[in-house]
Order: sequence, then C-alpha cells, then structure tokens
Amino acid sequence: MILPSWRSIEENYRQAGHEVWICLSSSNPDPQLFKNYWRIFTRDSPWEGHDFLAHSPLTPTYETNVVIDQHREANEPVWLYALRRPRWDPSRMPWDLSSRRWRDVQIWAPAYDDDPDPVTSDGFR
Repeated sequence: MILPSWRSIEENYRQAGHEVWICLSSSNPDPQLFKNYWRIFTRDSPWEGHDFLAHSPLTPTYETNVVIDQHREANEPVWLYALRRPRWDPSRMPWDLSSRRWRDVQIWAPAYDDDPDPVTSDGFR
C-alpha cells in the first residue's frame, strides 16, 4: 500500500498531471455481495498518512466517480483507498455467518436492491 502523502502526490502531479491511482485496492467481483467505499486523497486533503486513513470520509462508488471526473477536468491527481463491506442480504449471502470471517462483521452495507446510491455503468453502487 502507498501511504497518502502530500509530498508524494505533488511529485506524482509534477511528473504526470492528472492520474488516478488505486493505492489500496479492493477486489470486488460481485456488486450484489459487496459494496466498495472509497477514501479520496488529493493535494487538498486535510490529512495525510495514517491520519488520512483514520479520519477521511468513506465515499460510495458513484460519488467517487463524480469527484474523479471533476479532478480530471481540473488536471488534478486523485489517489483512492478502498474499503469493501459485505452486503446484508440473507437471500443472496452465500457464506456461513457463524464462521470467523463473518461473525465479527460490525458494519454491513445495505442489500444491493435497498442501496440508495445510483448504479454506475459497471453495475456497482
């Protein structure tokens, strides 16, 4: 993982202008089962490093795409840090909720059909 750093994003900008880096990826093959949230790091972010990862807001995918488009138009770099949450949808959930992996989940994303976020062109919310 690349830690968010004002010096590093500035250096990246000087070398390449607008780029979108996914610095902490979240493999999410099925948007019906998982929801991605994103922390968006820019040259104007109020925090960097571990403070950024601890305090920056989580943004849903559709809203993240809007921010990326705005930064692309302004020729500004964007670094993304993903957080994947399982969706709470007992009719679709294929896993055993008593297993160690799932029993300690404290925050679930809404079921895909109940999610109020708009659907993106690739089917994510």
